[in-house]
Amino acid sequence: MTKILKQCIQCESDFYTDRGQLNAGYGKYCSVDCFRQWRKENCNIDLVCEYCGNEYTRIKAMADNSRFCSKECMNKGRNGSITFNCNHCGNETTQSKSVYNKTKYHYCCVECSHKGRIGKYVLPKHERKRSITYVTFFCDYCGEEAKQKYNNYNPKGKHHFCDKTCEGAWRSENITGNKCGQWKGGVTDLRYAIRNSRNYRIWRKECFEREDYTCEICNNRGGYLEVHHVKPFSLILDENEIQSIEEAKMCNELWDTENGQVLCKNCHDNITWGNKDE
Repeated sequence: MTKILKQCIQCESDFYTDRGQLNAGYGKYCSVDCFRQWRKENCNIDLVCEYCGNEYTRIKAMADNSRFCSKECMNKGRNGSITFNCNHCGNETTQSKSVYNKTKYHYCCVECSHKGRIGKYVLPKHERKRSITYVTFFCDYCGEEAKQKYNNYNPKGKHHFCDKTCEGAWRSENITGNKCGQWKGGVTDLRYAIRNSRNYRIWRKECFEREDYTCEICNNRGGYLEVHHVKPFSLILDENEIQSIEEAKMCNELWDTENGQVLCKNCHDNITWGNKDE
């Protein structure tokens, strides 16, 4: 790359630069310090602050829109200022109107603001309450006494329970069939309703826990497991003449865990292939 000898505009010393710098409009100064010194002497303009009257300098590009020497003078000069006494220490201080009108209490500094807020908004550490308030009540299902956090307790609620188990049991007895607000006259198929009932989910879980979530044929543990009815599900419904979900809940044979065989999907498909009753 060809070097070209040039003379610095600021210090008039000779230095070398390349043609690419000259074509781009650079290569006029031998160093950054000379560039900064030249800009300070030739590009800065002296101005007078409209609020405090002090002289200050700005570059030509900012001179047309510059009216104040600092942000503090800008706030005071634009919006006007208000002189007041600090609500904590009593010292006299000045603040812009826009900031002053935002708050009820006014302070001269951040430290006074923190100290002044204690007692008005925030209690001292030794006076803060760390205890949690509980509400005592009787469970609507089991009748035992229970307690709950005050924030989680709904006093307008009609029913309260000690845990989710009692709540689920109460719902299965009192919000089913025509007792439910979404009852549509029994349009759901009986087999589908039984397989999606809470009793059926509990029966499946008890079968899984009995075999430790292990397939009884291939002995593979975990994965996607199913419960196979040793005595077909439809046969139990026909023999016991079950016609409703309430009758199904009262049938002990339907919820006998010994009739449930835990299998993986492949083993279950091999056993029930072609068996339409399952």
